[in-house]
Amino acid sequence: MPSIGNIQLGRSYKRTINKKLQVSKLLFTTNTKIIQPSSVKCLVSQQLEEIQNSRTITSADINPLTNDDQKETWRGSNYSNSFIDNGVQNNSEVRQTAQNPNFFIKPDETSINHSLRSWAIQNNIKSKAVNSLLYILKQHSCFSELPKDSRSLLKTPRKINIIKVKPGNYCHFPLVKTLSKVVENDNFSSIGLQLNVDGVPISKSSSQQFWPILAHVVNKPSSPPFVLGIYYGTDKPESSNKFLEIAVQELLEISETGIVINNQKVNVYVHSIVCDAPARAFLLNVKGHTGYFACTKCQIEGEHYKHRMTFDGLSHPRRTDESFRLQTNEDHHLEDESELLRLPIDIIQQIPLDYQHLICLGVVRKLLNLWIRGEIEQV
Repeated sequence: MPSIGNIQLGRSYKRTINKKLQVSKLLFTTNTKIIQPSSVKCLVSQQLEEIQNSRTITSADINPLTNDDQKETWRGSNYSNSFIDNGVQNNSEVRQTAQNPNFFIKPDETSINHSLRSWAIQNNIKSKAVNSLLYILKQHSCFSELPKDSRSLLKTPRKINIIKVKPGNYCHFPLVKTLSKVVENDNFSSIGLQLNVDGVPISKSSSQQFWPILAHVVNKPSSPPFVLGIYYGTDKPESSNKFLEIAVQELLEISETGIVINNQKVNVYVHSIVCDAPARAFLLNVKGHTGYFACTKCQIEGEHYKHRMTFDGLSHPRRTDESFRLQTNEDHHLEDESELLRLPIDIIQQIPLDYQHLICLGVVRKLLNLWIRGEIEQV
């Protein structure tokens, strides 16, 4: 149960407090006058102490601003954000917040434009709904400076660089800008990127599909993957080299020069490239998983068994980064060299096998079918 200091509150009190505090948050984020830290400290501490002494919650207790204070406009602070997000803090936490040297948010982060932009993006609000909200707000004089259109509010790019990659189109997103946002609050001397490429059908009723190039910061497991580039077409790209050309070139430049984050140079390298068997063969320009020399780890020659390509044995010569680049086993490679060979990585070790499809949806699935049905011919 939520509490204020030592006071236990029910759900209804919590909902009432959150509703009342929305008014305070709007005042904090849309105004022009800076509140003094000492005033916040005295104001909040006094009201919380009164609540603790009386152990009774009233509407006056819920509102952290007096009537005189509400007539003025305010600029947002860390106090307002933490107060809204975490409910009501105890006295010691409020005093520490008020005395924090970073008590005030930067001016560009306190505007109503920034708040509305964050709200629309985080909640996936449609452009039509944002336009309707802007129309309502602009009728009031205090919001007259808001833009009329959601594209101006969200700063939607007017031009997008689309590159023709047969039989579709490719759009690339600058890695430096995105990566800087992902790790801007971290202090890394080097950043490892894990890449993934796979085809994604848009719908079952058409052949239209996406082929995104995704990246993930291995130093920060909690960070979500981000898009490095995306291909759209009615079929997969005819040439994997054309598809990967821009992304590989940018990765090469960044791995050589590094990037500057918070006035500090950070080295960037490719940690691994994770794909399923068809996508891995497509990127490496090698035979698919149904070919006789399809194994990317050793030079075994497969055999057909009951309409399947099987690879039996563990003592076959292993592939190495050097043998792959020299194409010592010509039956394994296609005509063109892979664009990935330009990257300073070990092609064999840093492009692992796909655990999900090989083990979880492969061997384990076959075993479960065998145990349940009892006949290997039906597996």
